[in-house]
Amino acid sequence: MPYNSPKIYMVIGIISCLWNGLSQPLCGLGMAKLLTYLSTPIEYLFLIDPDGKGGIPYLKDGITYWSLFMLLNGVISFISYFAAKKAFGTLGNNVTYKIRNLLYSKILEHNIGFFDSPDHGSSVLTSAMAQDTTMINGVGSESLQP
Repeated sequence: MPYNSPKIYMVIGIISCLWNGLSQPLCGLGMAKLLTYLSTPIEYLFLIDPDGKGGIPYLKDGITYWSLFMLLNGVISFISYFAAKKAFGTLGNNVTYKIRNLLYSKILEHNIGFFDSPDHGSSVLTSAMAQDTTMINGVGSESLQP
């Protein structure tokens, strides 16, 4: 957690993920309401409209409302999905960068005799900087993305 910065990306990512999780049940609700309006029997439409228009305004209003609801839900879900990807991706990159800098500074603090061991060769240390820090990125940010 101390390496995650800026903190506002955590808030943006969490809110975006919450909206993505909430959008699926809302999509089901919208589809159910649309199917209810689209499958209304014609006899019922004549019963609910005393003006004799056959309930067409009732049907149009309901279908328009729930269609706009579905459109808005889809647009917000689209935006929030990419906001979550961007926020958690940026956080992961920042964590990886900070850990690589920390690891590099600790390697440079060692005395020259440290590098004589085959276990501490330049290829081993470079590989650790490249691969091990990338694993931290995968655990910390990529697994949190939707």
